[in-house]
Amino acid sequence: MSTPFKPIEIPPGVVAMPTKKMRSSNWSEVNFVRWREGQLTPMGGQAQLANPTGSPGNYQFASRCRKIHGWYDLTGQYHIAYLCETNLYVDTGGTLVEITPAGGIAAPTGLVGGYGDDFYSPPAPPPDYYGTPRAIPSSVAITKVPDAYSLDNFGSILYAMTSADGRLLMWDPGQGPPGVAATIAATAAFTATSTTIPMASNPGNVIAGMSVYDLTNSQPIGTVQSWAATSPFTLTLTAAAAHASQGAADQLQFGNVAVVQPANSGRGPVPKGRGFVVTQERFLMIYGSVQDGTTGGGSTRRFAWCDQENPGAWDYTNVTSQAGFLDIEPASPIICAIETRSGVLIWTAKKAYVSQFLGIPYVYDYVELSDACTPWSPQSMATTSSLSLWMAEQGVFTFDGTSIMPVPCKVRPWIDDDIDTVAVRELSFAAHLSEFNEWWWFFPQLNSPYNSRAAVYNYKEGTWTQANLSRSAGITSSYTSHPIFADDFVAFQHEVGSAYANYNAPVTLPFAESFDLNLVSGSRLTTVKQLIPDVEAVGADDPVTIANAIANLRYSLFYRNSRSLGTAELQSTPVPVRADGYVDLRTTGRDVRLRIDVGPVIQPFALGQHLIDSVPRGDR
Repeated sequence: MSTPFKPIEIPPGVVAMPTKKMRSSNWSEVNFVRWREGQLTPMGGQAQLANPTGSPGNYQFASRCRKIHGWYDLTGQYHIAYLCETNLYVDTGGTLVEITPAGGIAAPTGLVGGYGDDFYSPPAPPPDYYGTPRAIPSSVAITKVPDAYSLDNFGSILYAMTSADGRLLMWDPGQGPPGVAATIAATAAFTATSTTIPMASNPGNVIAGMSVYDLTNSQPIGTVQSWAATSPFTLTLTAAAAHASQGAADQLQFGNVAVVQPANSGRGPVPKGRGFVVTQERFLMIYGSVQDGTTGGGSTRRFAWCDQENPGAWDYTNVTSQAGFLDIEPASPIICAIETRSGVLIWTAKKAYVSQFLGIPYVYDYVELSDACTPWSPQSMATTSSLSLWMAEQGVFTFDGTSIMPVPCKVRPWIDDDIDTVAVRELSFAAHLSEFNEWWWFFPQLNSPYNSRAAVYNYKEGTWTQANLSRSAGITSSYTSHPIFADDFVAFQHEVGSAYANYNAPVTLPFAESFDLNLVSGSRLTTVKQLIPDVEAVGADDPVTIANAIANLRYSLFYRNSRSLGTAELQSTPVPVRADGYVDLRTTGRDVRLRIDVGPVIQPFALGQHLIDSVPRGDR
C-alpha cells in the first residue's frame, strides 16, 4: 500500500546535543560538509604541496609549523611564509626555501612537551608518536603562559617572532633569492672595526644586500655592500663588522635569510617581546616588550611601538620620535594581540582591551572592553571581512569595532566531549576562509599530540559545521591562491580537487547524521519505506558526471528495536540513490535517525530537502 511522502524539515547547520536520541529537527554530527545558501554540499578537497620537479629539497618543515602568512611584495610577487617552532621558510613561485636566521630560532618550552611528544625521526611519515605526551600535570600546566607566534609584513618586508625566541626577525625579498647562497672562508683575519674582509673570488651568486654570518664564531657580521671582481677579492660591508673573526679562515655564510631587525644608530635597542602586530597606521607594535633600554627593562604587560614607518627606531625619550610604550593596568601579562580595522585587540590573562591611534603627542591609548574572554590559545583568533572572532574557554566571542559579544556555539557539546584542556592552550588555532565566509577553529582531542578536529562557523549564515582534520596553522585564499594549511611538517592547498588528505591522522570521508527524525510520537515503531532527496550535481552538465555525483551518496538509518536501557543502536545497510531519484530503505525501528555518506569519489553536489515515506507501527 502506497503512503504519501512528507517532507523532512532539517534546517542548515549542526546543533550538537548530549545524546543523538534527543528529538531535535537538526543535524547532530557531520564531517567535511558545509551549507551554502541553505543547501548541504561537500567541502573541497586538499592537495599536499610539493616543490616543482627539478627544484632542490622537499616541501617539508624541520619543525612543527605554527603560523602562515601570505603577502605581495612591491613587484606584485606573492610569497607565503611559514613560521615553525624552530625554523622559518618562504615559498616564492612554488618552491619552499628555508630562511631561518643563522644560529637558529630558540625552541619553545611548550605545555605538553617532554618524552613521548615528538616523532622518532621527523618529518618522515608515517608519524610515530610514542609514550605519553603529558610532561607536567594539568594543575601545573594551567599556570604557564603558552607559546605565541607572530608573522606579518611591513610593506614588502616579512617580520617574524616567537615568544620563546623573543627577537624581531626580518626578511627582505628585495635582497636576492631566498636562502643560503654560499659558504666561503675568509682568507685573513678581520676585526670589529673592519669594513672590508679579504676573501677568495665571488662565486657569482652573492649580491649586495645579502647578510653575512660567521659560522665559526656563531655571530652575525653585517651586510654585503660589494665584492671586488678582481684580485685581491675584497668583500666590503655596509658598516664595520659586528664581531671580530676567530682566526684567519672563519667560515662566512652569505645569503638572503632572516636577520634580527637592527636598531638605527642612536635610536634605542629593538626590544624583545612575546609577539607583534603591524598597525594600519604603519607602526610595528611589540607586546610583552622587554629588554627595551628603559629603567626596569620592560614588562610582560607592556606594549611598545616604533617610530612611524621605522621598525628600527625605538627611542622613547626623543621628542621628535613617535615611538612609545604603555603598561596595562591592572597588571597582568599580555597573552596575545591582533590587528583589526578598529585598532589593536589585546588580551591579558584577565581582560580584553583595544588600543587605538590618537596621534601626537599620545600616539596610542588602550581602553578596557571585557573580562574573562582571553583566547584559549594565542593562535585561536582570526579577523574576517566583518569582525574578529576567537575561541575562549568561556566560548566564542566577536569584536565588531565597538564591543565584544558572545556567539552561540551550537557544537560546544561536541567540543567539550573530547577535548584536551591542556594541549588546547598550546596547539589550537583559528583561520578564516573568506571564500566561504567561514571561521575555522582547530583543537586536539583528549591525549592527542596534534589538532584533530575543527569547528567551523559560517558568520554570514550563522550555521556551524564540523571536520575531522589534523592541521597546525592556516591562512585564507588570496585573489591568486587557494587557502593554505599546514599539518605539522607538511602543507596542503585546500578547496582543490576531490580527495581529502591528512599527515597526522587517517582521513574520514564526508558524512552527515541527524537526530531522531520525529516520524511518530513517543517511542512507537515506524517503518521507513523510501526517501526522495532533492540533490543536484554542481559544475557538471554531462549525464555521466551528474549520475556519478548523485550515485556517490549512500543513505542509511540508525534505529533501535527495544526501549530497554542500554539497547544497542543498529544501522541499516547503506544504499545509493536509484536512477529514478528514489532511495529504498525499508527499515522498521524506534528512534530513527538519518545518515548520509559521501564517497568513495567526491564530486560536488547540492542537497536540499528530503521527502520520506514512513508508516507508524505499534509500540511493542
